Amino acid sequence: MKSVGTSKDSLKGVQGFICIALALAACVLALAVALPARALAADPVCTVNGVQYDDLGTAIDEAPDGADVVLLSNASVDGVKRIGKSLSIDLGGNELTCGTLSQSSVSCTLTITNGTVYGLVSAKNLTLDGVNVSATTQNGGVVSASLSSSIANSTITNGYDVIDGRTSAALSVGGSGDHKVSNSSFSGKSAVYFSNPSGAVRFDACNLTGLVSGSAAINMYASDAIDVLIENCIITAHASGKAFSGSWNMAGVVELGQGNVVSGTVQVSGRDTSSNVYELRVSGGTFSNGGQMPFVPQAPEFEAQMLERLNVIGGSFDADVSSVLRSGYECVQNPDGMWSVYDDVTASGYYTLADDGSKVKHDSIASAIADGTGTVYVSRDAVLSAEEAKALSAASRALASAPGVTVSFDGTAAQLCAVLSGAEDLNVAVKSGSGEATLRGLVLEGGRMVACSAGITESNASELESLLAEGHVFDASSSDYRIIATPGQGALIGSLWYPDLDRAITAASVDDATAPVSETITMLSDAEGPVDVVYPMAAFTIDFAGHSIDGGSGNGLVIAPVSYGGSLSSSPDGCNITLKNGKILAGDMGIGTNGTLEDVTLNLIDMQIESAGHGMYLAANGSASIVDSEISGDIVGIELRAGSLYVSGDSKVSGGKGQPSVQPNGSGTTASNVALAVVQHTTKHPIKVVIEQGTFEGGAALLQADPQGNDTDNVSLEVKDGTYLGAIVSEDCTGFIQGGTFSDEGAADYLAEGSVLVKDENGMFGVQEEEPVVPPAPGPGEDEGEGQGEGGDQGEGQGDSAGDESQGGNAGKPGLPATGDAAGIAMVLLAGIAAAAIAIVGFSCARVRSE
Repeated sequence: MKSVGTSKDSLKGVQGFICIALALAACVLALAVALPARALAADPVCTVNGVQYDDLGTAIDEAPDGADVVLLSNASVDGVKRIGKSLSIDLGGNELTCGTLSQSSVSCTLTITNGTVYGLVSAKNLTLDGVNVSATTQNGGVVSASLSSSIANSTITNGYDVIDGRTSAALSVGGSGDHKVSNSSFSGKSAVYFSNPSGAVRFDACNLTGLVSGSAAINMYASDAIDVLIENCIITAHASGKAFSGSWNMAGVVELGQGNVVSGTVQVSGRDTSSNVYELRVSGGTFSNGGQMPFVPQAPEFEAQMLERLNVIGGSFDADVSSVLRSGYECVQNPDGMWSVYDDVTASGYYTLADDGSKVKHDSIASAIADGTGTVYVSRDAVLSAEEAKALSAASRALASAPGVTVSFDGTAAQLCAVLSGAEDLNVAVKSGSGEATLRGLVLEGGRMVACSAGITESNASELESLLAEGHVFDASSSDYRIIATPGQGALIGSLWYPDLDRAITAASVDDATAPVSETITMLSDAEGPVDVVYPMAAFTIDFAGHSIDGGSGNGLVIAPVSYGGSLSSSPDGCNITLKNGKILAGDMGIGTNGTLEDVTLNLIDMQIESAGHGMYLAANGSASIVDSEISGDIVGIELRAGSLYVSGDSKVSGGKGQPSVQPNGSGTTASNVALAVVQHTTKHPIKVVIEQGTFEGGAALLQADPQGNDTDNVSLEVKDGTYLGAIVSEDCTGFIQGGTFSDEGAADYLAEGSVLVKDENGMFGVQEEEPVVPPAPGPGEDEGEGQGEGGDQGEGQGDSAGDESQGGNAGKPGLPATGDAAGIAMVLLAGIAAAAIAIVGFSCARVRSE
């Protein structure tokens, strides 16, 4: 008997050991399920000539001279990163955070493209293209090029805003090399600081903005000869600052040329009294300074020196600048109230201006034409006889293959037509309230312009419109407009013609960020997609006039940020777009909006959208309205991820007819086989859907889900009417169906309080008000508690059924189809194994205790 007892004790010991071992195994298994897998290695951050690196600083250090560095993700380098070689860095659309990228060798170049830099960039020879740079520095510029530079399609900002004597600029350029800057935007205490450049400096189509009180948008100093030309730029001073402040002591020219829009004071220093002084030349552009003289000396005692340096030979101003003009020029107020500078020899009636700038007066137009050189100017007071007009026409035709004869007329366009009535093939420079425009190859019939090849601009188009012969429009496809017969292709905005829809949208959008104007674009022919809306506050209506946009295998119309560069913002926040009377075809998305955008308003009226993917993907925060339109996608009709949606009228929305499903996706579409999918984005913006009318057909006619696990309470649905062919599924919303007709009896789960579904003769379910039910009084001897008990049993059975339908154990919520997530299945299996192990442990331990 003793030996038997010993054997039993041994067995208990073994069982105890097994219990412990199984418990440990269960814990390990549970931890394996609970803890995420650790990455085996860091992802590469960049490549150097194709070789991957996980640290940008190391990559730059090890890169050979002339290497190409390409960022694969956002990256950073600390402190001052000195680069002693030529290097090209393609940011790949990513962000680079740094202290300073510094390259000081005069024999090396630094090129940065395509992305964003948070930090300072300093180089002798620098190239930037498509780069946004922002930082804060007290001295010099956020971007400094001390020898030469080429900067295009970039935006540079200096956030330093302290009012002191330090030089704080977005861009600093200097040295003996050339600097070419175009289509870019600069802002800071000074937008640009010219630090003694002695090479040629050219700025074209840039936006230069001063942000700090008392400072200048353009700040210039030089002790060497200087050669600067600034054209087609927007130069804006701070409210109490200056547009331009210059000081240099050697011969040279700074020219504010054609196309500039200058707001603020132009300050000209005058400390140097030597004969070797610079020239500040103003040859064109528009200047506004609150109705005050825009040109001021550095101090009152230097006014004489300022006049030595200042040479105004053109431009328009909001004040009379006669007091600063040199001999030979006059300032005349135009009908629009602006003052323009003219060469005062126009008072002679006729004169020619030679290439060397010399002026020759003539007693007649025939004498001026006979001179045969330069431009023939006709004063505002001159009246041409029929013979003189014919002589002009003949001279133009005779010299058409040579420099030609250009007639400059200093009156209004209406006066021009009266003076030149009957003339043909003229090149006429019109000086009017909108500036100067050269009309080439002009034909006048009955006082109206019939054809000209160039010279009409956006600023003077409205002025010349009344002079245009019927059946002709302005060609607005370039800065030099033409008058042509109404074409059969492209698009129109009023009387302006554009050869394609993209250029019409650009023309309607580009200025809306500062002064939104809603224009109507009328399509004259079908267009190819994708059509992109990229400008902020863009406001327009596209009247398709029965035409279509065909996106092929890609997208139809997209509202999204792009890397556009220049002085134009790349995010169309605040846009308001209406589409009507046409069709959009696409292989991916018919219409798409980007989830980073705010205040996007989109209206569809009598539109047809057909896509092999999603008819509409709406991720921007804003509002969309669909009236009397058809939206169809082979996968989803409409996927709404943020904002509000309103559907009314005879609208139809259809998606795929298969089993509906939803899968998480923080940067794109989530749903399949749904007519209208309401699936909140990771942005968690509120969603509101109101359906007044319409037909919705798909595997699910209406589906609301929370694929991102946001758990918000800011999603609402309101179904007032309509026809719904397919399932009705909502994960979070209840009581939203007030009316409508449904093929899915499950719509009853979402009825508003007091409503019921009633099946009609066609097998569809309609919504009716619920009839009140009066329960019968209990009879004698009936046990109310017994009846309640039966109800409790019944409720328990319904709970089991709901649990089966949910396919995920979410009691009370209709189930969504499985997503096929292999990782999720694996986790469930591991959790099951762990549970089984724990059960075995419990059983074995209990048995040991019982024994």
